[in-house]
Amino acid sequence: MIKDYTEEFNLFTKSLSPTAYDFDNFVEVDVVFVLVQKLYELPINGKLIEEQITRMYGGRTQAAINSEKYVALPTDSNSSQLFLKLKALLNQEKSE
Repeated sequence: MIKDYTEEFNLFTKSLSPTAYDFDNFVEVDVVFVLVQKLYELPINGKLIEEQITRMYGGRTQAAINSEKYVALPTDSNSSQLFLKLKALLNQEKSE
């Protein structure tokens, strides 16, 4: 058990050292965009992948549009009995 802990701790400290990562192998942003474009241009699945990603982003946008919205009611409007009971219950819990 101590051996496992020691190995994990050594691995952790090694990963924190500044020389743990070789930044020379990182791909530049321009290359990533070129590769994504090539992926979209694949004859078999490229267009399908692009359509799915577009639908995914569209779905996120639609979900944000359809999410709940806060509506400020006038203070003199009539509240339902359920909301009045809920308000009384919450106020009771706060005072306890």
